[in-house]
Amino acid sequence: MKHVQTCGRWAPCTVLNIGLYVGLRPVFTLPQRGFPKSRRSFDSLILAADALQFSRDILPLLSTNCDACHGLDETKRMANLRFDIEADAKTEHDSGVPIVPGKPDESTLIQCITSTDLDVLMPPPDSHNDLKPAQIETLRRWVTEGGAWGRHWSFEPVERPQLSVPMGELSIEVSVCERG
Repeated sequence: MKHVQTCGRWAPCTVLNIGLYVGLRPVFTLPQRGFPKSRRSFDSLILAADALQFSRDILPLLSTNCDACHGLDETKRMANLRFDIEADAKTEHDSGVPIVPGKPDESTLIQCITSTDLDVLMPPPDSHNDLKPAQIETLRRWVTEGGAWGRHWSFEPVERPQLSVPMGELSIEVSVCERG
């Protein structure tokens, strides 16, 4: 049994696999609130200088807002259109080509998500999914940049990011990261 100082008092503590406890109360806990409900609640933080990544920026938008009607399940599929298969999303359908690389104004995906006509608007209002303006702009930018497709992030090779912090700024963190 060790003694640690918490809140100005010394108290016995036990170190367990799940954390540091003082008596029966944990010294630290994970916050219960403050985390986003979905990964994509930070869409507005995607900067113009950042390169869009399909698995990080586009796939979550399509999965959340489009896959219920245009996904894997044939019984629920609408307009015989799938957004989980690149070839299907980039070929001609009754209403046009959903994704025309480099031409967002010709892409029916962009036309539908920006429409003011409730009969054309996607996702439909009764689906209770709504795209935020930043999400619409992300999809438009993706189509403009060529609509590059990719796989789910878990199937992509892991790449070590390059550190962009010059020496002298946060030098301890940089030197620790450089050691591996």
